[in-house]
Amino acid sequence: LGYFLSVQHTMTSQECADGTAAAAAGDEREDNLANFQVLLLEGKKAFIANRLKEAEAKFSEAAGISVEMYGDFAVETFEPHFLYGKTLLELAKIEDNVFSSALQGVPLKTQGDKQLDDSISDPEALSGPILLIFRLRIF
Repeated sequence: LGYFLSVQHTMTSQECADGTAAAAAGDEREDNLANFQVLLLEGKKAFIANRLKEAEAKFSEAAGISVEMYGDFAVETFEPHFLYGKTLLELAKIEDNVFSSALQGVPLKTQGDKQLDDSISDPEALSGPILLIFRLRIF
């Protein structure tokens, strides 16, 4: 019994370094978690305020941090990825509306145009002098 009581364990420099590294890693993880939560909150506020570019940047960064902390397919990464995708969808809708508005007044192809295109590309549909010219150019 005396032997067990008299044996003292002194920490080596390696054990001290490992303990310090573990504490630093824990602090870094806590900082990442706090940063992740702040980015997610700021992204939600920006989305609600319809500042979609800002929300997209916040959600993108939050998604990256969540993947670093938890891994690619962890449940904890779902929310930032979902919100990032939702924001990108809203941005795409806005861009689509811009292009749709710009094309107002531009005539679209009609069914008659399609039939004309089909008859030109089908040599059997050609007749008379047009067919003769077509054959002379090919052969």
